[in-house]
Amino acid sequence: MKTKKIVHLLFILFISFSTKGQSEVFKFEYKRNDDKSMDINYTKSVPGCYHIRFEFSEISNSNSSGYNGSICNNQGTLIRLKPTNPNEHINFMPKVFYSRGILNPRIDHSFTYALPLEPNKEVTILEAYNIEEKYFNAKKNSDWKSFFIYNDQPEIVYAMRKGIVVDIKDLYNSEKTSIDKYYTSKQNEILIEHNDGTLARYIGLSKESIAVKLGQTVYPHTKLGSTAMYNKKNHPIGFSVYYVKKELTRKNSQESYENRENFYAYINPNFLTYEGIQKISHGKPYVIDFNDELLRQEFTRRELKKYKKNPELFYKK
Repeated sequence: MKTKKIVHLLFILFISFSTKGQSEVFKFEYKRNDDKSMDINYTKSVPGCYHIRFEFSEISNSNSSGYNGSICNNQGTLIRLKPTNPNEHINFMPKVFYSRGILNPRIDHSFTYALPLEPNKEVTILEAYNIEEKYFNAKKNSDWKSFFIYNDQPEIVYAMRKGIVVDIKDLYNSEKTSIDKYYTSKQNEILIEHNDGTLARYIGLSKESIAVKLGQTVYPHTKLGSTAMYNKKNHPIGFSVYYVKKELTRKNSQESYENRENFYAYINPNFLTYEGIQKISHGKPYVIDFNDELLRQEFTRRELKKYKKNPELFYKK
């Protein structure tokens, strides 16, 4: 007899950070200047913003406390160390911690998002629960808000808002199993960073269907990929919008689920539907709407010029 379970949760956020000797995102170079000051320069190998904390376990001939803030450029000078004694060199031992995202960015909660499937399609949108709370006794996150939509067949997934593709996971084929699962971590996903520092996660994409690249700018209704089969009969898409509200460190990221702080705050977006702009209610049907005003709301002047000449450039199928 086959065992059946209902899929309620499609996604989980993984904590990531780096310390000295483990850096893959950042590379640091130290330049001594003629006046005995020292520049700490960086290059960032991946797109998107990061919160970085650059500290010193030891430092001599400088009173600098390091750097604690956001880095979005791909290269630059992190800090310039000034000598307390202009006749001697500065020496130090660094400690580096970083995590993706801008810490507590300014959010426009009135912003309107596009729903991530084809316009004119009627969908029932469900809210997903937090697997860390339900199965791992994690602290309740009052900000938690994420959604998913079941589909009987593969559907094209579109971007909800203008942003930059900052992470892609395209590793997993659809699993064939006789047991309907609550959750699997083996799902393909895309992470997009928006102009205001929020991040949108899309999960449940079919392997090799992903149509965007790292660092690419996408717009509302840019094609991201297609939904994958899940539990042999559904093609769900999960999506959420969130930002970093608490700085990650090695210590607090390794705490047990019961004691770990909630690092992320979730947005309950306004979505455009045929009934108007509204927030989603669990289990209620909606007809997806889309229009040029939604597409253009974050255009630069240059993008608007391009759009007027050739609108098709921004409707990438």
